[in-house]
Amino acid sequence: MILDALKRDGQVLAKALSVEFDVSEDTIRRDLRELAAEGHLQRVHGGALPASPAAVDFAGLERIESASKAAIGRAAAALIAPGQIAFVDGGMTAVQLARHLPCTLHTTIVTHSPSVAVELAEHQKLEVVMIGGRLFRHSMVNVGTTAIETIGHIRADLYFMGVTGMHPQAGLSTGDREEAYNIKCALIE
Repeated sequence: MILDALKRDGQVLAKALSVEFDVSEDTIRRDLRELAAEGHLQRVHGGALPASPAAVDFAGLERIESASKAAIGRAAAALIAPGQIAFVDGGMTAVQLARHLPCTLHTTIVTHSPSVAVELAEHQKLEVVMIGGRLFRHSMVNVGTTAIETIGHIRADLYFMGVTGMHPQAGLSTGDREEAYNIKCALIE
């Protein structure tokens, strides 16, 4: 029934499923963990997405509300000091970081995410540098040689990396090979 709901809605939320199926959220979370372990879906905070992260568009990710993403965004925004250059990656947590930057902060934000840049459009004291390239619609970030070339000329004080997952042995992961190997590696350099 969970997989049917996921296919129907493109995402599932544990709280909503517990109401729909009249079971506890703990039961739903256990079932989601089991289904994820079997490769049927991808667990996210508060629910699940289809097994392949590339199967869900950015709007689908945006619909999944997460208090923890807002908290991470708020904490990350507090790390940026006046006068610094900060590179802000793409993703919903990066958008939350942008939402939590004070309007009075004098600094430079460099991003390859149109969503982050738009979020910062009203911040008159911030300089926003947008990295161009080919738009990767799933993550709403620019990728490709143009982006990599431009990134190579920027020296940032901070880099806020967005990732899809973290594993104790495998490390960090994201849903797109080009974004992971080319863009994120260029940003780390």
